[in-house]
Amino acid sequence: MKIELEIEDLVYLVNGTEPSYKNMEHPLIKICGSYRASYGVWDWNISFLKGLTEEQLWGIYLLCKGE
Repeated sequence: MKIELEIEDLVYLVNGTEPSYKNMEHPLIKICGSYRASYGVWDWNISFLKGLTEEQLWGIYLLCKGE
């Protein structure tokens, strides 16, 4: 299957995931959001994500999915 995604699609794809505790310290993930321990949720900085390249967004997605 071949799917063509634009930057905005990749941003939404990443926004729909959360990194594992281990990957929260990955340099690329760490600068893109923050963990709210009191709520147990990861918050992505959408504005920052929109400034990344397609390759960076895809890499973040793969890290979050554990691949």
